[in-house]
Amino acid sequence: MEVPPRTELGDLAFPVAFELAKQIKQKTGEKRAPRTIAESLKPALEAIEEVSRVDVAGAGYLNVSLIAPG
Repeated sequence: MEVPPRTELGDLAFPVAFELAKQIKQKTGEKRAPRTIAESLKPALEAIEEVSRVDVAGAGYLNVSLIAPG
């Protein structure tokens, strides 16, 4: 988890798709684009009650905006 470089990108940024792409390639030999992996993870993040928005950015970052408390 990272803090995005600009606040308009969201509250949190997850580069997890890049690591998953490496692990998939090492374990199965299958080459998958991080952006494709991020797109497949997006619905699960959107289903979280505290999440207001999820965007896939660049080559595969997941940018998440949270619902403000109160």
